[in-house]
Formats: sequence, C-alpha cells, structure tokens
Amino acid sequence: MKSSEDNDRLNKLNNDCYYLQLEKNKIEQSLAKKDFDFNPDKAAQLFREANIFFEGQIKKSYEDLIDFNKSITKDRHKYYKKRLKEIKDDLDMIEIEKKQLSSCTSL
Repeated sequence: MKSSEDNDRLNKLNNDCYYLQLEKNKIEQSLAKKDFDFNPDKAAQLFREANIFFEGQIKKSYEDLIDFNKSITKDRHKYYKKRLKEIKDDLDMIEIEKKQLSSCTSL
C-alpha cells in the first residue's frame, strides 16, 4: 500500500515530468527550425529608412546587424542543445525514481 509521502512524491515527479516535457518540446521545435525568423529584405529596408531619419547617428552597418543576428542564433542553439541534454537526463532520473516508487509500493 502506498504511503501518503509516496503518493505526494509520485505526484511531484509526474508534475515535473510534464513541465520538462513541455520545455523539451519547445526546444526541439526551435532547434528544428533551420531558418531563423529574420527577413533580411525587411531589415535592409528598415535600416535604409533609419539612416534617412538618423543620418550619421547609426554607427553599425547592415552587415554588422546580420552578423549579430547569426551570433545570437548560434548562441541560442548552443544553449538549447545543452539544456535539452539536461532535460533528458532529468527525465531519465524521474522515470527511474517513479519505477522505484512503483516497485516499492506494489509489494
């Protein structure tokens, strides 16, 4: 028979598993996108318009903007891959603990 503590722990593990799965799915969707949400034509047009209104005040070039965006995307993917591994490890540990709780309570 399960103790109240076992039930509480199992509920917490299930809750943790749910939220980790959600985060995992979001990361996997983000990593699956090959193209980042950046329209270079729109950015170029915006950059030209900004130069008209702020002539001489804009210090960065359009190429710098593209490079910056690529750098951010690369860093984001690096973080997501690291976080995805952590999530998978956490999910594995949760499954192990859930099985242990189930085997202990079924005796």
